[in-house]
Parts: sequence; C-alpha cells; structure tokens
Amino acid sequence: MIKFRTELNVEPYKFSIQFNSNLLFLGSCFANSIGNKFAEHKFQATVNPHGVVFNPVSIAKQIELALFSQQLPDWSFVETEGLLKNLFYHGQ
Repeated sequence: MIKFRTELNVEPYKFSIQFNSNLLFLGSCFANSIGNKFAEHKFQATVNPHGVVFNPVSIAKQIELALFSQQLPDWSFVETEGLLKNLFYHGQ
C-alpha cells in the first residue's frame, strides 16, 4: 500500500508545560500572538516585557541584562526627535 505522508514516531519531550508553569515569550509578533493566547487561557505568561524584538542578539542581551542585573551600555542609547531610545528595546 502506498503511503501518502511521512510517518514519524516522536518521543515525548523530557518536560511539558503545565498550567502552573511560568512562561516567558520574547521575540517578534509571533511571540506576542502565542504568548497572548497562553495568557488569555490564564497561563502565567509574560509576553515581550520590553516590546517586540526581532534579532537574536537583542533577545540575548535582554536575558543577560535581566539575569545579571547589568546596566545598559551608554553606546546603546540614541536620541531621535528629542526622545532617548535604546537599541536593545522596542520603540513603543
């Protein structure tokens, strides 16, 4: 008999998300959408606390700053139209 799809046997992962799990979603608008779905269903979800971030360097820097309570480097600040912005965080 011809099989019209590839069948995979996927082992269960070593951990699973439980209803009482603390979840953090960082990244693009996709992270916002998925994280908000979890939050709507009453999961303990924190969604992009510093705004949407599109590149992995900025995401890694946000995690590093949070874990090690580091200050933002001076060079990461820019002034635009009278507003001080930081290159690691979203403009909202």
